[in-house]
Amino acid sequence: MLSLMGMVIIGMLIGCGGGVDGSYVITEEQGFLEVAYSGNQPVYLIISDLPQTEVSTPAGSSVLGMASGTSSLTISVEGNDSLSFKTTTTDFKVLTVDSEGHINILTEYDKEPVKQKLVTVINNYNTAPAEDLGDYATDIRRLTGR
Repeated sequence: MLSLMGMVIIGMLIGCGGGVDGSYVITEEQGFLEVAYSGNQPVYLIISDLPQTEVSTPAGSSVLGMASGTSSLTISVEGNDSLSFKTTTTDFKVLTVDSEGHINILTEYDKEPVKQKLVTVINNYNTAPAEDLGDYATDIRRLTGR
């Protein structure tokens, strides 16, 4: 089933450092989702209501290396908000960018269903049809209340 948001696959970014093996981006009509992973486990998720061209993400810029499972990463919206956050290989973060460019770390959501959906994205990104990726993005937004 095709998502209501008209999905386009952008591609995979590899080797973004910080305990991150790579990331996947699903672009929507008005925003995007970026899922960074280590192995098959999510490290962070960015849910943006702004287009990818307006948001600087860790995978889209140079990232600091990681010394013992933790890394400091930065997301920013030019001329607006910037937020540094720590990641670990055992606890993923969900960050949101609203349509006005404000960045927040999402804390109130049911983590396990979101993690399961992110693992599904990580495991199937390269082989899933665009419609499935669109459905995954819609499900992730619904599960996080976005």
